[in-house]
Amino acid sequence: MTKYAERITTFSIESCRVHVLPTPIKDVVSFRASFETCPHLANDEDLVEEAVTALLDKGTKHHTKDEIAELLDDLGAQLGFYSDGLRVGFVGRCLAKDAGTVFSLVAEQLREPALDPHELELVRMRLIASAKRSLESTADQAAGALRRRVFPADHPNYSIEPEKAIEAYRRISADDVRHYHEHHFGARNCEFVVVGDVTAADIEKSVRPSFESWADHTSVEAFTETALQLEPDRIFVPMPDKPNADVAFGHGLGIRRDDPRYVPLFVGNYILGGNFSARLMSTVRDQMGLTYGIRSGLSGVDRRHEGLWEIDVTLSLDNLERGVDATADVVEAFVDGGVTADELDEKKTTITGSYRVGLATTAGLARALLHNIEKGFDASYLDRFPEEVEAVTLGDVNDAIREFLTPSSLQTVVCGSRALAVSEPK
Repeated sequence: MTKYAERITTFSIESCRVHVLPTPIKDVVSFRASFETCPHLANDEDLVEEAVTALLDKGTKHHTKDEIAELLDDLGAQLGFYSDGLRVGFVGRCLAKDAGTVFSLVAEQLREPALDPHELELVRMRLIASAKRSLESTADQAAGALRRRVFPADHPNYSIEPEKAIEAYRRISADDVRHYHEHHFGARNCEFVVVGDVTAADIEKSVRPSFESWADHTSVEAFTETALQLEPDRIFVPMPDKPNADVAFGHGLGIRRDDPRYVPLFVGNYILGGNFSARLMSTVRDQMGLTYGIRSGLSGVDRRHEGLWEIDVTLSLDNLERGVDATADVVEAFVDGGVTADELDEKKTTITGSYRVGLATTAGLARALLHNIEKGFDASYLDRFPEEVEAVTLGDVNDAIREFLTPSSLQTVVCGSRALAVSEPK
């Protein structure tokens, strides 16, 4: 089978790199792109970025939001914008013959949004409502408190308190969104992926007229790369009238995504808590009957900053203390004893199989290709990732686990009605 890398063509349009992957899917194109925005996280500019991004499809200087919606509907096209902290992106799907029209509309929305004050009020209400909903979720509150314990406020993985987010959203003015758009939107490290019934020549003709004059912005990165180094603690977040509690354990990970030890660590964590047959689920839920759900993950690991090792478990109030202790015991035994050859073989098959299933559609290919490029890899990583997983040895995994996962350093957050009943750390 032809490798993906052999079919990908990459070319540049000013500061934007375009990656084109032809597939046999007839007539359809999926696209995905993002660019760096460089928000000053310590000043909560990422919240302003959320508001600006939410306004992009609410009209431009040339088209109303209804006209934009009607145009996309007439073409049978899909288009959406998203904010991802340090980057803003867009994702969509259209017929190949309409790509030029859709890309022209995307460029107009990015470069000349109306940023209407009335629409800002509506966006503000939705953002505040979302923050208020998170206040009612024990899982959200536990996860957020953990990130505030592990990361400084200017780290990309920090999670602002919902109450503070609500106040910040209320303060955002029309001038704030205009200023942010002017100084943070531009073709800074823009990566544009197009997958489907296309040729590189056709896509260059479609993209170049709209994006070749899109200037870079002048803002610079301003964030902390490393996690905090605090003594482990148990934090209680009481929430009244909740039938269950959520517990989040975690610590910062001193590894970057392009480190060759990351894939062995990823595989090891998957064995611990990546799916329903992982150690945590099979022990704490299936054998002991203490939880409805439990998982572990590596999140927010980037080539430019550290991420988080996190274990999340949902427990009934009656099983709260036993569930916390059982989870800690499984994690300690896992790191001390390592993984087995059978576990490694099984999870390699699961990971690579799931990865290939995710590449079965044009949208899945576009998502994976852009994700890899954002993490600092070239286009060939689409082919290399499953090969790297297959090449991982038992020694690689156990060495990575013992080097980067430290149970004694785990911060613990308990959120629920009886959080204060949980015993202090031993």
